Amino acid sequence: MQLITNDKFKSSKHRVLAKKVGPRISVANFMVPANNEVVTSRMYEPIEELLSDENPPIYKRTTIKDCMAQLYSNLSAGDGSSALQHFRI
Repeated sequence: MQLITNDKFKSSKHRVLAKKVGPRISVANFMVPANNEVVTSRMYEPIEELLSDENPPIYKRTTIKDCMAQLYSNLSAGDGSSALQHFRI
C-alpha cells in the first residue's frame, strides 16, 4: 500500500486489546499474487494522481516478483527490517 500511495496511506502495526472475559479469536489473511508471468512482471509504482512537484515519488517502480524476493530476503536475515526500504529512491 505504501509503495503505490507514495506513503500517503500507511499500514499500521496490528495491536489487540483483549477482553477480560471470553476467548480471543484471531484470523490471519494472506494475499498472494497468482504465479504467472503476466502478474509477476507487472510494474507497480506510486499512483500518478498522488504525485506532484511538492510530492515527488519516493519509491521506484518494481514488480511483485521483486517485492516478494526482497521480503523473503529480509525474513531470512531475521533483522526485522522492512523490505519496503529497498525500493526507496
